[in-house]
Amino acid sequence: ADFSKHFREVQGPLAARLPKARGDKQNHRVRRWDLPEATFLPRVDAYSQIWFDDLHTMFESMDSPEQAVCYQDFENISDAHTVTVQEPGLLRGQEHRGNTKLTLILVGNAQESPAAEESLYRFLDDQLGGRFVLRVNRTIETGDSTPIEPGLGAFAEIWVGTDAIAQKLLNQGLLTRTGPLITCTAMLVDEVVLVEGPEY
Repeated sequence: ADFSKHFREVQGPLAARLPKARGDKQNHRVRRWDLPEATFLPRVDAYSQIWFDDLHTMFESMDSPEQAVCYQDFENISDAHTVTVQEPGLLRGQEHRGNTKLTLILVGNAQESPAAEESLYRFLDDQLGGRFVLRVNRTIETGDSTPIEPGLGAFAEIWVGTDAIAQKLLNQGLLTRTGPLITCTAMLVDEVVLVEGPEY
């Protein structure tokens, strides 16, 4: 509880000051399902998503004084963390996102992300008939304080209407429908938007 409160009320505003960030949101764990493949991954209680126009802009921002303050604060509240650079995928499915969000952390070869996305999309469409939004973000680079092997291939974000629908998807085998990538952790998360951006 203390970590979540600090992450939301202190770390969040610090990260929102990063120069040239186009969007920033936090995802706070409500519930987590760890698979056997998750033994190598640090405990995930929350994660941030920060968007930039391109890699050059991102690296400039990461060298800023604002980032140094943000990083030092995070070091004070967490003993392990992982930073990934991701290519945002396209939002697929219905126009409006539901109130419930699932995040799947997928391991394996990042180049297999399109196949994982298609497998997930087919499963979701079969189960929900288009009443969902899916985005799969391919990992480009990982900078770790804690070594991770196998590598993080992608993050899948799934928005549905209710927690009950999310639980039904899990009961129907969602975590095994990621094609060539393997789900190591799934989380039901509470989204907190700090800097609004297009399609973020």
